[in-house]
Amino acid sequence: MTHGHLWDRLAEAKSRLSPVQSKYRVVFEDPADPEAPAKVLVPDLNWMAAALAGGVLPPVSAYGQVKFGCWLHSQAGTADYIKYSYAQTRLKILKSVDRPLSNQHSTSTMEDQILKVENDLENLKERISDKSAPMAVFTGMHEERRAAEWVRNNGGPSVAFYRVMDASALHDTPPIGPMTEEEAIEYLVMKDISPAVWRDYKGNRIIMKIVPVELIPSDRSFRNAWKIKQEADERIAA
Repeated sequence: MTHGHLWDRLAEAKSRLSPVQSKYRVVFEDPADPEAPAKVLVPDLNWMAAALAGGVLPPVSAYGQVKFGCWLHSQAGTADYIKYSYAQTRLKILKSVDRPLSNQHSTSTMEDQILKVENDLENLKERISDKSAPMAVFTGMHEERRAAEWVRNNGGPSVAFYRVMDASALHDTPPIGPMTEEEAIEYLVMKDISPAVWRDYKGNRIIMKIVPVELIPSDRSFRNAWKIKQEADERIAA
């Protein structure tokens, strides 16, 4: 059963729903960078409207199923291998869906897209040599730094990243029903903020707060020095 592409569902919801300005903001600090200023997460007006209406967003657990293929590469000539790997993934996706992949500038048919990718694969295959093949490392979200450290610690060179995302869970999982605004904010926290902030942090500081927008300072003169105040009865940042 298909529920339509998530991006299409969001676009359709935007066309029929009035934007909703949330009365909440999420202020948080990065425990991995304690000297950095506090960040402020502001819900998108159209996203909030879709969350409150229901029938658009997948359960937040679907985002945990998004997969990244992360190739670590530094050798000359690896670009062709990367393109080949991407084309293989794209061809697999094309053959598993019932319509052309979205592209606002393209009018190509499904058959056109498949034929083009197959031709690209053949051309790239001729240019790939064993020496150009990079080390392939499969990682999850937020794991790129750890993968790079592993390569360096094991004698590898400095690396660059190329990521391929499998987001099928976002599109194939049945959408959830309407949320309250508070539930939508909690959903957004789990979707857009690292678990290192909202789930795994064990320190004594308060590093995240969901607050009314009125508690965000209107004076941005010292924005780069904002920190979350630890007192419950004062403005959230200073």
